Amino acid sequence: MLPPSVPAVAALPPAVPRGCPAAPFRGTILQLLRRDVSRPRLTWPTLMRDLNRFGIRELTLQWTSIGPTDFYAGRPGSAETLPVLPAVLRAAHAAGLRVWVGLHQDPEWWSAASRPTEELDSWLARRLDDLDARLPALTAALATAPPRTVAGWYVADELDDGTWQAPEREAALVRYLRATIERLRRAAPDRPVAISAFANGAQAPAEYAAQLRRVTAEAGIERLLIQDAVGAGKRTPAQARAVAQAVAAALHGGTTLLGTVVELFDLRPAPRRADEPATVPAPVPAILERLAATAGIGDLPATSFSHAHHLTAFGGREAAERGAEWSRLLARCGGASAGRGRG
Repeated sequence: MLPPSVPAVAALPPAVPRGCPAAPFRGTILQLLRRDVSRPRLTWPTLMRDLNRFGIRELTLQWTSIGPTDFYAGRPGSAETLPVLPAVLRAAHAAGLRVWVGLHQDPEWWSAASRPTEELDSWLARRLDDLDARLPALTAALATAPPRTVAGWYVADELDDGTWQAPEREAALVRYLRATIERLRRAAPDRPVAISAFANGAQAPAEYAAQLRRVTAEAGIERLLIQDAVGAGKRTPAQARAVAQAVAAALHGGTTLLGTVVELFDLRPAPRRADEPATVPAPVPAILERLAATAGIGDLPATSFSHAHHLTAFGGREAAERGAEWSRLLARCGGASAGRGRG
């Protein structure tokens, strides 16, 4: 049991009506996908206005490049350039959203678990070289945004509870993240850095929470987003709550702020066509259950994954229908600020 002096769970807002969100969403994560960038130009302003109407005030771009594709121009040697980042930033600013800018997403990140430690160190060093090559063009793209649009950096490398358990692998991770943040500080000294994490059940919640405290403190990360992993089928809402509570307790008194991420999707049942998204919007009752499980935990208002692809027309017909249902719920519960809480 936690001692009374450790407020792992903040008090929930009083008198939330039955069937209403336990807390408001104030942030959402957006994946820039190749299939999205070929859409008409007005898609971005429309999307950002839709997010604003849902009460979203912070947008986290999970990445600004993935694999061979850059979503900004100007990087020497880029295999494919689809420069939508400036348009996304302008549209976000016009809609009153601040943006956390993701770095590169390397699909090989998830094979790190199988690499021997010596090979892992070399691979992480190459990741730092790659960041050095990307930062000038990425920084130039961000300089085109209106003032105060960019809230901070987001490191796209997610921290699971299994890959980095061994002490030598944790040490390699810390060295890599610290060096990453040093580069980001040189590029923009005043921008804080965020990262996200999730649990698969490879560690007990308290052990994983202690590791996250060590890693974020030693690397200098200011914001940690803990994903519930419920939509991905890795955790139940109760398990997600236990993990979030443990991380909140571990980070208490430190310099890293904690936020929770609620997954708004379910995995699409097989079989499916190759061109279909791998996820479908979760039913509204499931979203309410997931939001209630972690409501009030941490320092930041709730973040979703993701309003754009699962609650707006940006994600297709089914997402638009779910978004209309969510809008009717918010209207019945008092608007986008239903379940008003922190933030």
